[in-house]
Amino acid sequence: MPKQAVDYNNDAIMGFDEESYDVKLTDAFEEAKTYADGRIRSEIRSDIGGDEQRIFTVNTAYSDLSYKLLLIPFWSSTYIFKGKSYTYIVNGQTGNAHGTRPYSAVKITAAIILAIIAALFLYALVEGF
Repeated sequence: MPKQAVDYNNDAIMGFDEESYDVKLTDAFEEAKTYADGRIRSEIRSDIGGDEQRIFTVNTAYSDLSYKLLLIPFWSSTYIFKGKSYTYIVNGQTGNAHGTRPYSAVKITAAIILAIIAALFLYALVEGF
């Protein structure tokens, strides 16, 4: 993984699709502030401790604000399995994958039944039946 970002270079993306941002900078900043406010309030509650806290005021200041557009490599794909669409994304730098996948109701049911049988067997062993 690169240690730092480099300036935008149009030659670096030749032959690749690129997508520009979908959210206006002002809207993105408001969303970021909302997210930060939630995290700040969570930290305050954690620092205070106890079951219930009353936070009367929070003064947050933002300074030296700037932004950079980053080119982040990722792969996205959608596939259809048994008539249902599933999408996944792979981060090109870390290799982390996120997405949806099909679940088998038969396998999940079988796993639950096996877990119940195992629990009953262990209970019978402990109780000496």
